[in-house]
Amino acid sequence: MSVRVRPLKYLLGWLIAGTRGGVTRAKIIETLRENPQNANQLANSLEMDYRTIRHHLKILQKNRIITSAGDGYANTYFLSTDMEENYAIFEEIVNKLWQKQKKGEKEVNIHMNKYVKIWIIFAILLVVAVFADYLATQNTPFPTSSMFEPRQLPFDRINIDKYSSIIGDIEIFYKVKTILSSINATLLVFLLVTYVDIYKKLRSEFTIGLIVFSLTLLLYALTSNPLLQWLFGYRAFGLGPFAMLPDLFTSLALAVLLYLTLK
Repeated sequence: MSVRVRPLKYLLGWLIAGTRGGVTRAKIIETLRENPQNANQLANSLEMDYRTIRHHLKILQKNRIITSAGDGYANTYFLSTDMEENYAIFEEIVNKLWQKQKKGEKEVNIHMNKYVKIWIIFAILLVVAVFADYLATQNTPFPTSSMFEPRQLPFDRINIDKYSSIIGDIEIFYKVKTILSSINATLLVFLLVTYVDIYKKLRSEFTIGLIVFSLTLLLYALTSNPLLQWLFGYRAFGLGPFAMLPDLFTSLALAVLLYLTLK
């Protein structure tokens, strides 16, 4: 690279990639190389504010990147001789700038897509929770006037004397368990689909392990759901808060696992 060319490269690097408005100045240079224009024509071509175009034209002309001919509104701008002769340097700088910009846009889109997915999953979980709550309310085998009243034990099926000391067994525990186990099943479906998709791309044995792990936990979530238990004629009682605590901890663990997987 000649002594004459090196300062031009540094100057263009500063004007295009090193300062604000570099993208606009690059578009002006590209447009003027195709066809010399006045400020008003450039504003229309680039669909930008006239005063903004004038501002960048002054900077480019001051640094001898462009020159002009004419007076007033008819003042027409075109590339300087040095710029024309060394246009390849400009193209190199602009290509790097576009690549950097596209990379930044791609990263933003990835982050946006990630958060969109999280909000969609959250919305689906909310719907599942509401639906599970409705089913739990409609199908409870131990009707109570309040979710915080003790459950009525099925005296026709148990030894009354043996279980008469059971305390703290209120309907809300089983309702929460129904909701949590339904949410867990939904989270595991998302994890299972994600791991299957990863396996298609990577063909990793570790991913197969994650698929089996998710499938096993999905079966656990389904079989621990009171709705499924009620469907087969079984009723849980006497567990108190321990009816829902395992599912609560499972929900927290699955939420963290899904977040890390999406990340």
